[in-house]
Amino acid sequence: MILNNFKKLISLILSNTIEANRYTNYTDQRYGYETHPFDFPLFKNWQGQKVSFLEGNTTFQIPRRGNFFQSTFCGLANANTYNTSLPNNISSEEDFLANLQFFYNGQIHATRRHNNRPDGYFTNNTDSAGIGPYMVLGSGDTPPTPDDYKLDSFIPTTELSVQGFSCGGPVNQNPIEYFGTFTYAYKNETDSNITVKEVGLAKTIESKGVPSHLLLIREVLQNPVVIKPDEITTFTIVIK
Repeated sequence: MILNNFKKLISLILSNTIEANRYTNYTDQRYGYETHPFDFPLFKNWQGQKVSFLEGNTTFQIPRRGNFFQSTFCGLANANTYNTSLPNNISSEEDFLANLQFFYNGQIHATRRHNNRPDGYFTNNTDSAGIGPYMVLGSGDTPPTPDDYKLDSFIPTTELSVQGFSCGGPVNQNPIEYFGTFTYAYKNETDSNITVKEVGLAKTIESKGVPSHLLLIREVLQNPVVIKPDEITTFTIVIK
């Protein structure tokens, strides 16, 4: 299910389409810091707190040429440049909430810290706009609602490790039949079967070193997936 966080982020991006064609300073005099929509507490993070996309950052600049949309949702060409995954050292939900390390580009060996991207894509250290979404798995089965902001029961990556990941968008489709696809492969690192009942997509934003994790998609599987020890299983989310 597409959650309210996702819908609000889409609306926020589309409301800045004109400004996205060039670098526009967040403190543009036409808007003013207090009234800029990027500073509105529109989203509910994993802890249930209301947060804004930039959490009061006054130096953010909107990326040009539509890359903001691309890097946020991996819906255009070269999507895997911005696609991310959680690292394989997350042993608890508390670790997840404090995490600012991510795999990039579909490769589990290319790890970067969230606010220190070495590729120079952003002009400042807060790249809340640039980090792409990542998959999260859980074992809860409460039916999803648009107001969901976390999984029922997060499964750590020390138990189900990421083996590879990718995303993509529609190519040469008219009309467009889907928004994007996200595929992740997981390996059971434990000695027991693990049952996956819920799958989601999340996105991390942060300002001044404080992470906020936004759940964008949550789906409860009609047929839970049982992963045996050492077994590798893939999950795909298609957004239509």
